[in-house]
Amino acid sequence: ANDFAQSVLDMSTSGQLEQARETVAFYREEEARISGQIDDIEAKLAEFKSKNHSALPGVADAARDELVAVESEIRSLEQALVALMEEQRQLTEKGELRATEQRRLQELDARLGVLVEQKSALADRRTELSTAIARVPEVEQALAGFQREIDQLQNSLDTVLEDLAKAETSARLAE
Repeated sequence: ANDFAQSVLDMSTSGQLEQARETVAFYREEEARISGQIDDIEAKLAEFKSKNHSALPGVADAARDELVAVESEIRSLEQALVALMEEQRQLTEKGELRATEQRRLQELDARLGVLVEQKSALADRRTELSTAIARVPEVEQALAGFQREIDQLQNSLDTVLEDLAKAETSARLAE
């Protein structure tokens, strides 16, 4: 009877030890799985930030400042263009031009070409900046979504790590 009782106790202890080991293995697998998910989301977040760099909140503030400067430059160029075109108009209305006036007209044409190119480049930059600034809310929303996912997974990981510590303690006690 004592041998039978001892064998029942041994089977119970070995069953508890096996169960404790399986529980530890389960929590370790969960830890690895959740850590992998966090790593995947962090990689996606880094890629998203790289692709949307110009629309990130901190960068957008600088873009707004640059946009103001670009618009100011465009206005200055437009004023210069108006002045040069007026001078050009006055010269061409004269009809017969002296050599110095012809050279000045050529200089005006060249200068107008340069200013038009500068204005075009600034207008393109203004469009880029405006587009990036317009995308900021969308990008902020996506960033918040990534952060929510990471936070949820981190909370799950914290719970799994707590449960793993308890399971390891139970396994040690069962040994």
